Amino acid sequence: MKNPTIVISVINQKGGVGKTITAVTLATGLARQYGQRVLLIDLDAQGNCADCLGIDAGPDLSVWLDNNKFMPQPIYDIDLIRSERLTTSRLVKRLAMEPAGVFILKDALDDLDKAYDIVLFDCPPADDGLSSAAIVASNFLLIPTTLETTSVKGVTEVFDRLKALRRLANLTTVLGIIPTQHERVTNHTRIQLENLVGSPLGKLLFPPVPKDIKVDEAKTSGRPLWIYAPQARATLGYNNVLTRLVLDAGVNVSL
Repeated sequence: MKNPTIVISVINQKGGVGKTITAVTLATGLARQYGQRVLLIDLDAQGNCADCLGIDAGPDLSVWLDNNKFMPQPIYDIDLIRSERLTTSRLVKRLAMEPAGVFILKDALDDLDKAYDIVLFDCPPADDGLSSAAIVASNFLLIPTTLETTSVKGVTEVFDRLKALRRLANLTTVLGIIPTQHERVTNHTRIQLENLVGSPLGKLLFPPVPKDIKVDEAKTSGRPLWIYAPQARATLGYNNVLTRLVLDAGVNVSL
């Protein structure tokens, strides 16, 4: 019997917090380091997951959700469903007019019949139909955030959104909050981190990921951090996050 698929949304209502690099790095790390069968699904019309993985074209999200053709692209030991600006934007508009649209991702994943160990959604920085559908389809939410005031506010907005969807997402929980682009020498970020640690959300804090130029370089190169800069500060930070994720999410590791 196959183990149940673990579905995780990487989400924050604010942009610029490192959602995509977090989703890509965790997806490829789970596959390469823990032997998981991973599906990464880009729900953001900007399509940054494909850019981070060096994919220029191919079947996109609409091919799957609009045309019922599941055509993932294999890359770096994972499967990717990429997003494309025009077709994903059209999909979002369509979902806004469909009362049952919030179940589109849950239903689509059910049809895959546990083909993957882990599914990761890279959610858009917006309160739209795809974000809501991702929350409903997920077991867990991971919330990356920089330690800027507006980004931390985005964390609380995710909790508010989950509360609003609670009747439809009654089994969805927040797995953790990941401080990204962390600079220990900056007094402001230190204070923000201390405020988070001292709040009711403190127990959900994952290890911080240091600010590192290698992140932008890896994105530009179209390669995951594990390959582009395996010893970089950010890579080591994400390795700590990955260790915590595997433990807290109950990932079945058989290596």
